[in-house]
Amino acid sequence: MVIKAVLAVFTVFLSLSLGSLCQAKVNVAKTKKLVLPEKTGAESLADIFTAEILPDKVASNETTQSFLTKMADNSLSLYWKHSPLRHSAAGKAVETAEKKLNVEAVYQDDNKVNHRFNFKVLAIQALAKIQYTGWVNAALNYDLKAARAEAEVTEQLSEKNDLVVSHQVSNTEQKSAVSLKWKW
Repeated sequence: MVIKAVLAVFTVFLSLSLGSLCQAKVNVAKTKKLVLPEKTGAESLADIFTAEILPDKVASNETTQSFLTKMADNSLSLYWKHSPLRHSAAGKAVETAEKKLNVEAVYQDDNKVNHRFNFKVLAIQALAKIQYTGWVNAALNYDLKAARAEAEVTEQLSEKNDLVVSHQVSNTEQKSAVSLKWKW
């Protein structure tokens, strides 16, 4: 008990002694304004998540798994866009291959109809797409991860209406559909 009292008196004496010896002087006129960096935290991450990871459109008949697959693809694309791996030799090889596998050809026949073929392979997302415009608008998509192929033919009926005939094949089902698209 006596030791605690001696330590307390010594602490008070030491703090008073040091307090009188140590003085800080500040010239307010020469003080520079402290500039803190802008806040980059939860708000910016939420904006990035909403803008780049969440899918733009969700179909009413879309399954949870396909929605999550789109989110995973978007996340992978976002990672790839900002990844240092993209600038490595392997990353440059992947991008070069994707660029070489994206082919577009345009042909005009004797009736002045432009036939456009667009072939894309997205190696990172494991997708292959073929699009044709000319007599009709047609698309063929193959998703390697989902083992699903989709074919779609679209014919414009009017300025706001399209007739769509589609067929989808996967390892679990085959689906054909005829639909009418309205542009709002």
